[in-house]
Amino acid sequence: MTPSVPGLPCPRCGFHIATTLDLLLAARPFFCSGCGLQLTLNAEQSQGALAALRELKQGLDAATALRRRHPG
Repeated sequence: MTPSVPGLPCPRCGFHIATTLDLLLAARPFFCSGCGLQLTLNAEQSQGALAALRELKQGLDAATALRRRHPG
C-alpha cells in the first residue's frame, strides 16, 4: 500500500519518512521517526533532481494561484 503522505522509505529500516518539496529544496537534514537515522541531501550530486523539484514546485504554486483566482 502506498502512503498518502509524500515522502520516502528510510534506507535503514523502511519506515515511511514524510517530507515536503520545501524541506527537500531547503537541503536541510531530516530524520526517520522509526530509527532516528539522519538523512541529508547532497545538493552537489542532486543538482538535476533539485532543478526538477524547483520546476515542479513552481508549477504547483502557479496552479494553486490560478485556482484561487478562478474558484470552481
